[in-house]
Amino acid sequence: AAIHWDKKAELQETKDILQVFDSEKVHPYKGVIYRGLSFDSKHALMKALAKGKGVWNEPGVTSFSANKTRAEEFARMKKWGLVLTCSNNKTAIPFRHMSLLSWEDEVLSPGGHRNNGWSIDIESLIIDKSKHIVYADISEK
Repeated sequence: AAIHWDKKAELQETKDILQVFDSEKVHPYKGVIYRGLSFDSKHALMKALAKGKGVWNEPGVTSFSANKTRAEEFARMKKWGLVLTCSNNKTAIPFRHMSLLSWEDEVLSPGGHRNNGWSIDIESLIIDKSKHIVYADISEK
């Protein structure tokens, strides 16, 4: 969480991760990535979607997963969840081999440090009332 909210890259851990992103030897993850977010209410989830007016931004280094089920698990941590699906990843890189939680199939995005956010395809929104999850397709700008 501290790395994610480190917008100015002041933490040494954030600097180290950004150095990996800047390496010529590291290439973006090829494949679909998913981000699971959880909210205290359906209203809070919809407010977060509306706030961006069709754009999703993350302030800093952001965790995605190569596994949709893992993203759904994160989305179900509170009352309502959001699963963002990005099929045109340009900047996120696989971190599974470096993570203590390799089961998460983690793919890290540089977020606001190195990308311009994602466009949300509003027409792609699907609400699964039984799971209390909203699904949305996003495209990296």
